[in-house]
Amino acid sequence: DSLVDCSIYVASATGRPCSVTVENPVLGNSITRYIQGSRSSVITIPNSWVYLRNPSINAQNKGVRIYSTDTIVVWSTNFGYYSLDATTLLPTPILADEYVVQTYPPPVFHGSNYRSSIAIVATENNTTVRVTPSVSIFADTVRQAGTALTFSMSKGQSVYLRSVGANAAGDLSGTLNR
Repeated sequence: DSLVDCSIYVASATGRPCSVTVENPVLGNSITRYIQGSRSSVITIPNSWVYLRNPSINAQNKGVRIYSTDTIVVWSTNFGYYSLDATTLLPTPILADEYVVQTYPPPVFHGSNYRSSIAIVATENNTTVRVTPSVSIFADTVRQAGTALTFSMSKGQSVYLRSVGANAAGDLSGTLNR
């Protein structure tokens, strides 16, 4: 597999040292690291834990849980050939019921055909998700812009949705997730 592993960056929000564990509870894998108080640390996890290969509303067991002995700040990156995915990871207690996706038009270079994508992770069992895409997406089949699709997920599962249009026509900004 030519993909690089996923990097999770962790920093203490209090300046105190702490222990951080990243786990995929469904797969039964975990990594624990000690974080020094005033420094950030990188935890690298195998892409086999998190990489969603095909756009689908069929949930996959690729969600990870991160917990620590103190308050932390967490962000993640995933580098690929001509690509960088990044996200700030939110703690479960502050999650809301509705999100509007903010992406960017995929770049145009070297005859590229890049598309925007989003991933959704369930934090609870019996999670029902409703997505209304701002542009047509591929999720098992082509789903038209503005047409809501609904699916169910269990704790630790994730789905991956990708725009059909390439470059500027594939910007998923404005997609509504509930």
